[in-house]
Amino acid sequence: MEYTVSSWGIEPPDFRTHLNYLSCVESLADSLSITLSQDFRSSLTESKKLQKKLTLIKLTKKAIEGELATVNANNEYAELCVSWISVKAYYLFFNLIQILSYLMEGQETSLSQTHNGNRKWLKDAISDGRLVFNNRIFNKIFNSGKIFTKTVRVGSNLKISNVEIVPRIISVLKKIVDYQIQQLVYDKKIKSFRTKDAKALKADYLENETVNLCEFFYWYRIKANYRDLEFLNHDISTSSYVEYYKKYYSLIMKFYVAFEDQINKLSAQRIGKAIL
Repeated sequence: MEYTVSSWGIEPPDFRTHLNYLSCVESLADSLSITLSQDFRSSLTESKKLQKKLTLIKLTKKAIEGELATVNANNEYAELCVSWISVKAYYLFFNLIQILSYLMEGQETSLSQTHNGNRKWLKDAISDGRLVFNNRIFNKIFNSGKIFTKTVRVGSNLKISNVEIVPRIISVLKKIVDYQIQQLVYDKKIKSFRTKDAKALKADYLENETVNLCEFFYWYRIKANYRDLEFLNHDISTSSYVEYYKKYYSLIMKFYVAFEDQINKLSAQRIGKAIL
């Protein structure tokens, strides 16, 4: 097994784990594209709320690109940026989904969808086959309970060479399901899963919840200020911070390009112009 070495020794395992998960999803998004199975012929009156969303997207994208330029010019800045990028990337993704939903559904309410509403819409559109990624792994909607019970080899999350892609994907999905459970604990104020009622609540939740790799953005944004980014307090090398930031940048921009293409095609059909 190979590890990346920082200035003080071996990288903290939690940092390497998250970087490996990020690298996995980023590599899966190579040349990502989207197709829509519906044929949209009817015109759509442009909502007044659309311009606000477009402005948010352009400003967020500009901020991320400017931050990357600063990181490239001064690598030490990456240490300050790695916790922000998950939040900025998520909001870029969030607003892209809202606009695509608006163009597909023709409903202004799409532009006001909640975070959970956005996630549900995307998973429903994928499940129904209305939105299709060219990499089929992003089209898979998994049952959270089944992912929760899958096992992977101990220490496999730390490997950086000779990585088996299926176990790595399972590990990423298991981490997302772990975040789902943590959110359940927070929402329901569960003190432990030792009681019969708590166990039943967890089992019922996992049986009915689903997980999709696109939710990576949502859950890493949710956890940006929680314990799973405590690894950033360790002595990590500048090069590792830079790698983490650039991987996240690459990931969100691959999704941006895929959504931009379909949004512009669909907006040209429905409101008569490309909007991104």
